[in-house]
Amino acid sequence: MTTYAEQIYTQLQSLPEVLQLEVLDFVNFLQWKAQKGQNYADLQEDHILGLAMEEAKNEPIYSREEALKMLEEDD
Repeated sequence: MTTYAEQIYTQLQSLPEVLQLEVLDFVNFLQWKAQKGQNYADLQEDHILGLAMEEAKNEPIYSREEALKMLEEDD
């Protein structure tokens, strides 16, 4: 079984150099965050929250009235 580091390295090799630089920048950011004292659980929670926020960008935005109407229709 390969480690995450090995998987990252393999995937990284297939990217253009400009994207490899973005990955390096992100790794540096994660190192900075870790040095600021955030523990692993906080980092994992931040990641999950970030994923949820990305998904939410694709969801429609309903007014309060629209949401209440939809809830009533479900009953």
